[in-house]
Amino acid sequence: MIDNTGKDFENPYAHVVEWINRHEGTGSANGLAKLILSLWSEDATFSLRECISSFDDTRLAWAEEMTTHFLRFRFDRFLEDASKKVALICPHLVEKGLAGSHAKCDWERSKIKR
Repeated sequence: MIDNTGKDFENPYAHVVEWINRHEGTGSANGLAKLILSLWSEDATFSLRECISSFDDTRLAWAEEMTTHFLRFRFDRFLEDASKKVALICPHLVEKGLAGSHAKCDWERSKIKR
């Protein structure tokens, strides 16, 4: 269901991805992209604090909508579609998220070996 602003109430990610695409490279766009990637893959995660640090009230509301949707439905077709689009818009964030996950794994392995 879409309201008069173009927002789809069933899909909390769609309008956010459009906004990320229009504002690519800004702190808020990067934060929203990081949040979507974090919900999508445990291998490309960022802390919630890192994701929302530059958000105004509107972006915080969007983050809450996406997170609430994720908690209710987990990984659904809306998140899958959004994450694929975000990965194309912000491939550097996918790489950064994966690098962070790999670094954590390396650190954990080094602690086990001791």
